Amino acid sequence: MEQIDITYQTFHDAFKRYLLKKNVGDDHRVAALLNVAEHDLPTFIRENVDNQFTSLYDVHDGGLLLTYQDHITTNAVLKAVDRNMDEISYTTVLTYYRRFLKSREYPDGNVAEPLPVPGENSNDQGDDNFDQSEITPGEKDLHEGAEVQLQHASRYERSREAVEECKAYYRSLHHGHLVCECCGFDFSIAYPGLGDDFIEIHHRHPVSQRGGDYQIDPKKDLVPLCSNCHSMIHRIGGPGDCMSLEDLKKRFKGKHYPMPAE
Repeated sequence: MEQIDITYQTFHDAFKRYLLKKNVGDDHRVAALLNVAEHDLPTFIRENVDNQFTSLYDVHDGGLLLTYQDHITTNAVLKAVDRNMDEISYTTVLTYYRRFLKSREYPDGNVAEPLPVPGENSNDQGDDNFDQSEITPGEKDLHEGAEVQLQHASRYERSREAVEECKAYYRSLHHGHLVCECCGFDFSIAYPGLGDDFIEIHHRHPVSQRGGDYQIDPKKDLVPLCSNCHSMIHRIGGPGDCMSLEDLKKRFKGKHYPMPAE
């Protein structure tokens, strides 16, 4: 990926200005788009598309973003996961960001006006207009990958409850802190205020490799990792592959951060 020496915060602010300028929704929707762009999307791409992906703000090539979108939309499982996102789909974020690269708001970008963005007019039925109300309500059991009938197609459910239960479980082990289970890094200590409640959740068995309906155990199937360790655990094999947490710990030779004391 091409690297441009502009800070993460600069791109965050510029992308936010672009979204506000394009009237994509209220403040809540803009915040949701940024959250997916900065947290959920990088994890999804690393686990299923490009295991060397770091941050959306490190990508300055619209063609590469299109490649990611094509990979998601042509893979039945990934497409179903994408379309069944709670509020903002991954492909929607990629589309907004790709057009942000062409906008006046893009740092060091050209000044050409961006193309219309899905959802900006009533004739554009992009991913933003995906009707979540059509999802058939299921049991409250924590199922990821459960097939549901949605717009006459088979979709795969992903439960955010599982992620929250995973976080709650690991907080209980570390006196209320969320830390990387490989190196012990704690975002809330390293970035007071900014890093509170931030951690990446790793699927020990990636969604894209598990077919059909299965019940997830947030304590056994999910594990919190920092961004570095999460990237490294996927460095083995191809997209969707990963090593075990135990193997990652054996390979890790960096600084071990002390686990929080009560």
